[in-house]
Amino acid sequence: MSVMELDAFRAELARTILTTEDYDLLDKIKQLIGLQGKKEDTAKEECGDADMTKEEILEEFAQACHELKQRKEGKLRFRTLKEALHEL
Repeated sequence: MSVMELDAFRAELARTILTTEDYDLLDKIKQLIGLQGKKEDTAKEECGDADMTKEEILEEFAQACHELKQRKEGKLRFRTLKEALHEL
């Protein structure tokens, strides 16, 4: 992948993330890239192992990107932030 292709991919990903209204997905992305501290108990329950490998992180990030792409194409519906907050 060339530098220009990588930059274009980053820009598209950033644009998609900025326009999503799914709080859960944004939280998952935030956890995957390490911007949020891991919740000790929930991280162990969800992942089975608190220490994820680079490959596992990249795989989950790719899955999140795939879900965003499906949402953008109208094939998948996410909960809105309002819906997520209403559940709390």
